[in-house]
This record gives sequence, structure tokens and C-alpha cells, in this order.
Amino acid sequence: MGEIRDIAIAGAGMAGLHTAEALREAGFEGRITMIGEEEHRPYSRPPLSKEFLTGKGAPASVALRDDAAFEALDLDLRLGRRAQRL
Repeated sequence: MGEIRDIAIAGAGMAGLHTAEALREAGFEGRITMIGEEEHRPYSRPPLSKEFLTGKGAPASVALRDDAAFEALDLDLRLGRRAQRL
């Protein structure tokens, strides 16, 4: 069996992001494709509260990583698409 060169991650949420980061930290140099139904990069989903819903307690940013961190991961992001089969 040959060496794995491509990995697809179904789900572009926090778990998918952590999986991609772990692969890179372990030395995986191949292509990582992350497929997510939402059109946004992985973001923090804060608990709902009255303050959050009224905007008084809303965080300035809910992004889990900045642009540089995503670029460093060298991901093939396929956002706004649903993974339907493997």
C-alpha cells in the first residue's frame, strides 16, 4: 500500500480544524481537504445568552484562527458544500 497523500475532513467546524492542525503538527505534508456545509471558516459558537442576543455581550470576533494560521495549514477549504459520500 502506498503512502497517503490526500486526506479529506468532512466537517469544517472546531473538530475538523483541530484534526487538520494535528495532522500538520504530526508532519503530514499532503493535501488536506476540509469540506463544510457552512460558508464560513471554523468559528467559535458561543453559548446563547440574553447579553449575546442583544449584542451587549457579543465577542469582537468569533473566528477560531486568523488568516495567517489558515494559510500556514495549507488547506483546500471547500466551504458551502455538503459532504454526501466517501
